[in-house]
Amino acid sequence: MLTLYNKEHSILLAGPFPKPIGGVSVHSIRLFHLLEKEGFNVTKFKLNKRNVPGVQWIVFLFHLVFKRYDIVHLQLFEPLFYKVVLLICKLKKTKLILTIHNPHVSSRIKENIALLNQTDVIVMVGGHIVDSYSSSGAELTSEIKVISSYLPPNEKEEANILKTYPRELNTFIKKYDKTILISAFKLIHTNKGEDLYGIDKAIELLKELIVEINSIGLIIAIADDRFNIEYNSILKERIKEYGIERNVLFLGGQREIWPLFKSVNLFLRPTVYDGFGISVAEAIDMGCPAIASDVCKRAEGAIIYDYFNQKELYLSSKKVLLEE
Repeated sequence: MLTLYNKEHSILLAGPFPKPIGGVSVHSIRLFHLLEKEGFNVTKFKLNKRNVPGVQWIVFLFHLVFKRYDIVHLQLFEPLFYKVVLLICKLKKTKLILTIHNPHVSSRIKENIALLNQTDVIVMVGGHIVDSYSSSGAELTSEIKVISSYLPPNEKEEANILKTYPRELNTFIKKYDKTILISAFKLIHTNKGEDLYGIDKAIELLKELIVEINSIGLIIAIADDRFNIEYNSILKERIKEYGIERNVLFLGGQREIWPLFKSVNLFLRPTVYDGFGISVAEAIDMGCPAIASDVCKRAEGAIIYDYFNQKELYLSSKKVLLEE
């Protein structure tokens, strides 16, 4: 990632930063801290998609006009403002870098492919994203670099993160011989109505596993647990119907979860699609087995299963938990 920059240049890193906590915002803040640590002249500017159009973006555009940067690195793409960003960067002879984290090529992106092709460098966090653009007919002519979005967490922050966890979490983990963790930025459905993060699959998995592993618990960590309350209620009703409510703990709130990987026995990432899955790499780094769907290239050491094969997920999970 550092090869994108030169220490002689001033850098503006703009995009989502915590809070809210999600894969892109975590990547952005870790990249910012890494650049600072390595002696780069870097400034961060927080931008969120949900603030478009909004004051935040207007302030950002004025910032670009009146401040001088050699490199502007955006972590998100918003066509309306991107046109203006491109114009400002061209007038000021500023290098523009865009990182694309999402493999889903929307119709909006296809309609604005000409904008993307005016970008100096496009970073894609996985080769499958390049393939997605090619197969969808969204031909990119800009310089493309494939660079993993994973940057390790700062373990000095662990104590402060642990203070944000409720007491019941530690009690829950100690209660069971085996504990599984699954996480989501928020409860989201795809255009086809699929649970993006596979929370439903994790619940079905627990229902199957509990038959053979009686002392087992499932932690469902949802950063924005106020979103899609209706589906949240549906999941809880399903859990109650299965008679496994005592074995499930919902952990809501904006907090990083990587310290939990030192305490749980298995991490699940059964996503419908993914950019990379930073949490999978975090789990493996912390010594926690991670099982992830085969929808993208995963961190080395991850156990991969066929997304459409729930039985394979069950067998892989059972094997990990019984061998630990």
